[in-house]
Amino acid sequence: ARYGLTEVLWQVDSQDWNGASTDAIVQAAGRLTNGQIILMHDWPANTVAAVPRIAQGLAARGLCAGMLSPQTGRAVAPA
Repeated sequence: ARYGLTEVLWQVDSQDWNGASTDAIVQAAGRLTNGQIILMHDWPANTVAAVPRIAQGLAARGLCAGMLSPQTGRAVAPA
């Protein structure tokens, strides 16, 4: 706070860093609810492969990838 930064933590861990399969990463994303953040990394091939399925699953549930609110550090729908 002293430096004007907001701490952002995730609510769902995809376990991609731990070798999770593409299906397991997609399942983890399926636990997301409105305003939650999932921890994913851009280096595991399984994570990259999961992204299209995650996007489809979110859309089917009326959710979307969002942005972080600088005021709250929570995920919000894009403006």
